[in-house]
Amino acid sequence: MTRFAKHKKPKKKSIGEDATPWEKLKEPLTEEDKRKQEKRLEKKRKRELKKICFRCRTPGHSMNECTVEISDEQKKKGEIKTGICYKCGSTEHRLKQCTIKGDSFAYATCFICGKQGHWSRLCPDNPNGLYPNGGCCNECGSIQHFKRDCPTLLKKQGIDDQQLPCLTSTTNNIDDNVESIIEKPNKTKKSLKRLKLIIIKMKIAIEGCCHGELDRIYETINQIEIEQKIKIDLLLICGDFQAVRNEHDLQSMAVPPKYRSMQDFWRYYSREKLAPLLTIFIGGNHESSDFLIELPYGGWVAPNIYYMGYANVVNFNGLRIAGLSGIYKSQDYNSGHYELPPFDEKTIRSIYHIRSLDVFRIKQLQQGKIDIMISHDWPRGIVWYGDTQRLLQRKQYFHDDIYTNKLGSEPLEEVLLRIQPKYWFSAHLHVKFSALVEHTNGQLTRFLALDKCLPGRDFLQVLDIEPMNPSPSSMNRLLLDPEWLCILTKTDHLLHVQRTNTFLPSISQTSFTPNDDDYRKVKDDFSNTFEIPEMFEPTGPIHVPGSGNIPIDIEQLRKNNPQTELLCLMLGIRNPIDVILNRKLQPIQFDQTSSTDQTN
Repeated sequence: MTRFAKHKKPKKKSIGEDATPWEKLKEPLTEEDKRKQEKRLEKKRKRELKKICFRCRTPGHSMNECTVEISDEQKKKGEIKTGICYKCGSTEHRLKQCTIKGDSFAYATCFICGKQGHWSRLCPDNPNGLYPNGGCCNECGSIQHFKRDCPTLLKKQGIDDQQLPCLTSTTNNIDDNVESIIEKPNKTKKSLKRLKLIIIKMKIAIEGCCHGELDRIYETINQIEIEQKIKIDLLLICGDFQAVRNEHDLQSMAVPPKYRSMQDFWRYYSREKLAPLLTIFIGGNHESSDFLIELPYGGWVAPNIYYMGYANVVNFNGLRIAGLSGIYKSQDYNSGHYELPPFDEKTIRSIYHIRSLDVFRIKQLQQGKIDIMISHDWPRGIVWYGDTQRLLQRKQYFHDDIYTNKLGSEPLEEVLLRIQPKYWFSAHLHVKFSALVEHTNGQLTRFLALDKCLPGRDFLQVLDIEPMNPSPSSMNRLLLDPEWLCILTKTDHLLHVQRTNTFLPSISQTSFTPNDDDYRKVKDDFSNTFEIPEMFEPTGPIHVPGSGNIPIDIEQLRKNNPQTELLCLMLGIRNPIDVILNRKLQPIQFDQTSSTDQTN
C-alpha cells in the first residue's frame, strides 16, 4: 500500500508541483552568519583593490578586464603601450616570443620615473627593486633578483652559468641536451628555470611492505603513469622485499610455513622479467636471508633492482638516499653480525636485527645533508609529530606502546635527531601515517609510513622531491656516495662478528666524519668515478616451477658475492663472512635455548 492510498490522498500529477522552494527551507541567517558574510565580502573587495590595470593605471581590475578605450592620439603619443614586445617594439609577438637576445628593453616604460628603456625593478629611483613592500634576496642581499635565481646560491649547489644545461626545441632527449649545452652554455634566466624542471624535480614512488608482490607494484606504477601522464623516475621499497630465488631460500625466511610462497622475485632474478624502473630497497623482518647475507654493503639482486645492505648511502640524480635495514631488538643490538647460513631458530630472526655498528656509521653523516632516509622500523616518538588520535583509531592496540614510549626504534630516533634528513620513509606497522618534525635548528623532516601491498590499502605514494645538490653528471645513474665510502674505510677496524656485546666509542669523544684527505684518497681509489657497475650475476640456483626443493651444500650458501669482493678490495675493508670463517676453525656453537624474539 502506498502512502497516498493509506491517507486517501490523490497522487500528485507531476514532481515538484507543490514542492517547497529552497529559499523557504533555508534557516534564517543569524547575526554571526551575517558578520562572517560581510567579512568575506570585505576581504574580496580588498583583493580587488590590490589589482592595478596596466592600461588605465586604476585599481580594482586587471588589464584583461579593462573597458577603457584607447584613443588613436594616445597610441601615437605612446602614453599607453600594451600588446607590444618590449625588446623590439613589434605588435605581432610578445616578449617571450622575441628572438632578440640580451637584457635591453628599449620599448618598456618605467612605472617609477616614466622614462623608456628600462623596467621599474632596474630604475635608479626605485629603492626596493623586485620587492615593492621591502625585502631582498635572503642569500646575497640583492634586490634585483629572487632567491631562486640567485647566482651565489646556484654556485653553492654546484651550478653556474658555464654548466647549465637547457632543453632545446629540436629534441626531447634530456641526455642529448645536457651534452650539447655543456659545450655551448646558455646564460639566460630562461635556461635556469628549464634546468630546474629537468634536473631538480623528480617523481619518486614510495612503497611500504613489499611481501614479494613486485608484479602488482609495477602494474600499479604503470597505471599511475598512464592516468596522470607522468614518468616515475625511481621506486623505493621500505622492507619485507622477500628476494626468494628458489624454494631453498624460503627456509631462511622468518615467517610461518603457511605464508612461505615463491611470489614474483625469482622471475626478475632469472631475467625472465625486467624491472621497468630503478628499484632500491632495504631489508625488513620478513626476508630471505640466504641471499641478502651475500651483500652486507649492498649490491644488485637482479637487473635494475638494488639492495642497500645493512646500511648504505647512494646517489641518484643528485638525491642522497640513506638506508638502514632490519628492526630493533635490544638483545642483539650490540652484537656483531655473527650469523651464517644455514640458520637455526635463533639466527633466522637475529639476522634481521639492526646492530650498533651500522647505526654508528649512519650517525657519522653530516647533519642536514641527506635527502631521503628509508628504514623498515619507525623512529621512536615519531607518532607525537603527526595525528596520534587518528592513528589510534586505526590501530587501537598501539595505545600502550605509544604512551609508554615503546612504539618504534630508539636507535632510529637518535639517527633522526642527528642527521635530520629532508624525508624519512618507513613501513613495518602496516598503516599509513605522516608527520612533520621540526628540529631545534629549524630543519624540517617529513615522515611517511605506508601499508603493505594489498587491495584497498595505502601501500604506494608518488612524491615530487627536489635534491639538495643537483648534478647533471649523475643523470639516471646510481652512484656510490663518497662520504659513505670514507666512513666505511675509517670504521672498518670496529667490525666485530662475535655474539658477545661490544660497545663502540662515544660519538661526542671520537668522530669518524671524513675530512678533505679522506675524500681525496677515496676519489683517487675510484678514479673519481663512483657509478655502481651493473655486474649482476646469479649466485644461486634459479627456481624451476614443479622441481621442488633443490638441496644446496653449505659451501655454496657461504660463497662470496663478486660485488662484495670488488667493493672490499677497492676500499681495503673486510667482508664480514670472510672474517667469520677465518676467525673460527670450529662451527659456531649456538645457544640451544629458544629465542625470546618471536615477533614476525
